Amino acid sequence: MYQWINATFAGARHEHHCGAVAASGPSYMEHCLHWHVIDEADLVLVEYAVNLDANDKAGELASFERMLRKLLSMPRQPAILLVNTMELHPPKERKTKQGSQMAFTGNKAYLDGYSDGAPSGDDMKFEYPAWAEDGITQLGQYYGVPAVSLRDALFHELKAQDPRFPVKQVFHDRHHPGAWGHSLLAQMAVGLLSAAATEVAAVGAARGQELGASFATAAAVRDRLCGQAQSEARLRQLRLTAPIFSETTEAAVGTCVKGEQVAQLVADSPPARGFAYKVEGSDAKTKPGLIGTKPGDSAGLCLDVSRLQPAQPFVVFLGHLISYEHMGAVSVKCLGDCECKDETVDAHIEGGKFSVFKARQLDVKRAKTPHSSPSKRADCGCVLQASKQSQSVSR
Repeated sequence: MYQWINATFAGARHEHHCGAVAASGPSYMEHCLHWHVIDEADLVLVEYAVNLDANDKAGELASFERMLRKLLSMPRQPAILLVNTMELHPPKERKTKQGSQMAFTGNKAYLDGYSDGAPSGDDMKFEYPAWAEDGITQLGQYYGVPAVSLRDALFHELKAQDPRFPVKQVFHDRHHPGAWGHSLLAQMAVGLLSAAATEVAAVGAARGQELGASFATAAAVRDRLCGQAQSEARLRQLRLTAPIFSETTEAAVGTCVKGEQVAQLVADSPPARGFAYKVEGSDAKTKPGLIGTKPGDSAGLCLDVSRLQPAQPFVVFLGHLISYEHMGAVSVKCLGDCECKDETVDAHIEGGKFSVFKARQLDVKRAKTPHSSPSKRADCGCVLQASKQSQSVSR
C-alpha cells in the first residue's frame, strides 16, 4: 500500500508508521493510542478481527468502539480504514483441548495446485461466523468508516476448495494470512483508495483545476474517504453520537504507563520483593514488564490520587500477559488513600497455544476519609499491591 501511495501521488512526501503491537487487542490500544499513532496521520489502518478475546466479547467490542472514537477525534481527523483479516473457525464438534484439528503441517504439495496431496473435505469444514468481525463491521457502518474483508472476499472460494485460492497458500496457519493473503488484503485496500483518488481527480477536473501532486494528495483522498473534510461541527456530532457497545464515550483512564516507565511506578514501601523489571522475548516481540517467579513475591504500584475528591471513583487497567503454561496468579489489593475490592488476576488459560496481552479493569476510589500511604513518595497516595500466589510465572 505504501509503495502504491508513493507511486500514485508522486512529488508528495509520505511517511509510513507501523503502530501495531503484537499479541494485543483494543483493550490495550484504547488507552495507549498516543504511543503508537502519530498526530500527523492522514490515514490509519485498523486490524483486530482475530485479536479480540472471545471470553470477553462485550468488553472487547466496547474497547474497540472507544478506540475508534478516539481515532476519529485525532487532531487531523484522519481517514480510518478497517482491514479485517480472517480466522479459519473449525466446527464446534471438532474443537478439542488441543485446539483446531485443521493442520497446517505435513504435506503441502498442493500449494501449486490440487493434483497432488489435495486436502480432504474435512480440512475445509470451517465455519463462517466470526463475531469479532461482525461487531467491527457494525461499528464501521455506524460511524461511517469503510472496511475491507478477507472473509467476505474469499470465504466461499476457500470453502469450495477453488483451485485459484489454495487455502494453505492464502494462509500461513489457521490464524494468520500468508504472504499472498496479505497481498490480497493490500489489493482490496488499494482498490478502495484508488476509487477514492479517482473520484477526487474527477471532482477537480469538473471544477477546472489542474490535477497533479498539488491536488491529488493523500490528504485529499483522506477527505474523500471521510465523506467530507471533517470540521468542528462533525466532531461535535461525534461527541453527541451515543456509543452502541460501550457505556461511555471515552476510555475512563488518565494516563498510560508502559515499558521502562512501569519500573518507575514501583512503590518504595512496602518494598518490592522478588518482582523486577525485565524485557523478555525477541526484538520483534519484546515482552517488558515486572516479573515475579516465586510465591510471596510482591510489588506495589504508585497511583497519584491527589487531584480526586474524597470517595471519587476511578478505574485502573492492569496490563499483563496470559498464557497456556508457566503463568500464575496474583492477588491485588489497595493500600493507602484508596479503596478497592481485593481481587485475583489469573494469567493462566486452559487450552490453545498462545500468549497475548490482557487488560484487567479494577474499580477503585479515593478513600472517603484521608488515609496515610505506606509510601513516602508525594505521587504515591494510593498503592496497588500485587502479591504472587502460585508456583508458575506471573507477568
